Amino acid sequence: MTPVFAADQPYTFSAFDIGFNDGGSAAGKPERIGDMVDYLGGTKPIIRAGLDWDRVQPTAGGPLDWTGIDAQVNAAYAKGVRVLLILTYSAPWANGHPDDITWFPTDDNAWRAIVAASVAHFGPKVQAYEVWNEPNILAFGNYGDNRPETRKQRYWELVRIAHQEIRVGCPACVVVAGGSAGGAGDDEPADWLEWAYQHGYGADFDAVADHPYPEWSSAHLPVYAPYSCAGGWPRWYSNFGPPGDVPCSGLAALRAVMEQHGDSAKKIWATEYGFPSAEVNVPASPETVRDALEMGVRMWHDFDFAGPMFIYSFQDTSICPEKPAECHFGLRDVAGLPKEPAYSDVRAALLDQQWGNELPTGRTLFRGMRLTSSDGRFTFEMRADGNVVLDAAGTTIWETRTSTGYPPVQPARRQPGRVRPVRPADLGVGHLGYGQFDAVHAGRPQCRSV
Repeated sequence: MTPVFAADQPYTFSAFDIGFNDGGSAAGKPERIGDMVDYLGGTKPIIRAGLDWDRVQPTAGGPLDWTGIDAQVNAAYAKGVRVLLILTYSAPWANGHPDDITWFPTDDNAWRAIVAASVAHFGPKVQAYEVWNEPNILAFGNYGDNRPETRKQRYWELVRIAHQEIRVGCPACVVVAGGSAGGAGDDEPADWLEWAYQHGYGADFDAVADHPYPEWSSAHLPVYAPYSCAGGWPRWYSNFGPPGDVPCSGLAALRAVMEQHGDSAKKIWATEYGFPSAEVNVPASPETVRDALEMGVRMWHDFDFAGPMFIYSFQDTSICPEKPAECHFGLRDVAGLPKEPAYSDVRAALLDQQWGNELPTGRTLFRGMRLTSSDGRFTFEMRADGNVVLDAAGTTIWETRTSTGYPPVQPARRQPGRVRPVRPADLGVGHLGYGQFDAVHAGRPQCRSV
């Protein structure tokens, strides 16, 4: 096909590009794009939108109806907002399973045609494509006898076809692929990516998709892992996990696969990241929800392998028949009202705004957060790897050199001005390397100029 448009350079994205999933009602999605821009003070986000092949082409050989997705994509384009389009799910006529869109299509030509048609239709309005949503779990990715091997092979075949068609129609577009859900056993994201490399699909994607959710059902923050992952704790359960800790972190395991295959130049895109405010096993306070989201965003900015992170979700929804928590991932409620303190504090994190020279009352310095002295000479921060560092004019003059992701065996007694471990149940953090530093002086939490 003739290229829809040409570009001198590929579209570029970074960890500081702000992405949103909009889990709210379909009717208000176009209007909420303006709300996202306003929320960020005019900064333009990226939206992640689903193609919904079954709605675009409900019958084999039938006409293509872009009405539903056009409203959202056109609204984004009009406001200068970039779009990550998910090529998902399959039309039932293309997968052989009536009334079930979660099965991968069986016809290469049908898949090739809808991808090519999508690229041609959207042209410069879409800058990145994600191949399927969470294909590595049976809730969304079925095929053949449903053995992991069978499903992996079919998925990566679909990725190769999509990559070929997107390259022809949009040379500048980024193709994002991978088993993005926190699958168990042979369905872990790292296993799906390893399969791709071993079977020659390593050149068929430009970035890796991942959904590094914290273990939110028990109100644990991103870096949570038990004292030892050797005791049966599943790695995929701590999908974000302690940075660099391959045995305990699904994200670290995924990155390790890329490095082992010499593909570390590619980025990982967190195409979903969120924390629900209700309907979970262990109720989370509004402050815990805020901390989980803010910590994840700030740590993400500190990773050299990170592409954009997409918050799931900008707004709550009232439709969640299978998992009630799905209704409560929004930064705003169903009426569009802010859910504080997350709404304001997560915005500051997304915009990479720091705390100045004082630790705000009631707040804790955690991974990805830094304080700067009034004269700008000193910075005090806890880095994503858990190391607490004091810098003077760019030179490290003091550091803890801590990196473990585990909580302490015995909680230590709190002492003014000292590092204090807390129970993981409190904030999902433990001793220094685990994620929190509480500076206390004369009863006032603060960290002033040195």
